[in-house]
Amino acid sequence: MTLGLRKGLWLTLAIVLSIVSFMAIVPLFLPIKPAYCKGCHEMEPYYNSWKISAHGQVNIACRSCHVKPGFLNTALFKLNLYHEIYSQFSHRKLKPWAVNRPTLEACRECHSLNRVRSTSGDLKINHRIHVSKAKLKCTFCHNGVVHPGVGKLGKMNPPRKLCMECHKDQMSNCGYCHVIERGMLGESVHIRQ
Repeated sequence: MTLGLRKGLWLTLAIVLSIVSFMAIVPLFLPIKPAYCKGCHEMEPYYNSWKISAHGQVNIACRSCHVKPGFLNTALFKLNLYHEIYSQFSHRKLKPWAVNRPTLEACRECHSLNRVRSTSGDLKINHRIHVSKAKLKCTFCHNGVVHPGVGKLGKMNPPRKLCMECHKDQMSNCGYCHVIERGMLGESVHIRQ
């Protein structure tokens, strides 16, 4: 092998390695904004529902809830860009492998377990008991709070039927769930359902 050919191979190898390194490292430093997620047509309904939700109104990024904390998890999420591009061009169903359902830790970054009433104030819902004693994940009850109307789980508020799975024997006791105020009717409408 001649000296010129060897130099050419080394130069080609150096260029290829530089390009691969550049492609692997650059995404780690790119800020990933929610509008980026909308780039994949499968994610557009999720982006649109997020945008009108309370989380979208205060601009909480997708990765705040869907990516576990830590450099490695963030790096995997950003490197997932290449997987998504490949899925788009190969017309394969996108299955993001660095994205998770929100965890209790992610929810607790902004929300407290000390809440004992619904946001409207008329329902008694002790969040700490539901999480610590019943071992429920936040998404068990609040599966559609950020993405209302999207997918089979996209409900904004937990349906009464969900509460009845655990509290069916209490449906005739209005005071068990409701903050009883003067003038409330004593008849339960839930028993007939």
